[in-house]
Amino acid sequence: MIQQVPVTALKPNERNPRYIRKKEFEKLKKSLKAKPHLLNLNPIKATPDGTIIAGNQRFRAALELGLKEVPVIYSEYSEEDNEYFSLLDNSHFGEWDSDILANEFEPIVLENLNIPFFFPEPPEKDEPKPLKLDNDVCELCGK
Repeated sequence: MIQQVPVTALKPNERNPRYIRKKEFEKLKKSLKAKPHLLNLNPIKATPDGTIIAGNQRFRAALELGLKEVPVIYSEYSEEDNEYFSLLDNSHFGEWDSDILANEFEPIVLENLNIPFFFPEPPEKDEPKPLKLDNDVCELCGK
């Protein structure tokens, strides 16, 4: 259920693995200023103690714009589910903070969510392909 909550009742998630560049943040603020009611379509999601699961940048924009209240859905799910949702919700916008991803999340979780942060593998070497002979016929020349 969506509740209108004072912004002072919320706190950013220190483990938020996303950040937004200044230009994109200014666009977010501009759109929020023009149509703040549209936040109701994508409310901030938070734990019962007010820690933001999804919507850290919208929260920050609301603060900078001086909004007193924002729409919030409080999660009653486990910490693990909230963490998973946070990654899933953040997978389409902004930039990834690779330090937080590397230090706070299991690589398999990131891979399962298709988050483009993987430990690089060494490049494959072009090795000569062994010739396959079938009935003494050369694969390359057919003789």
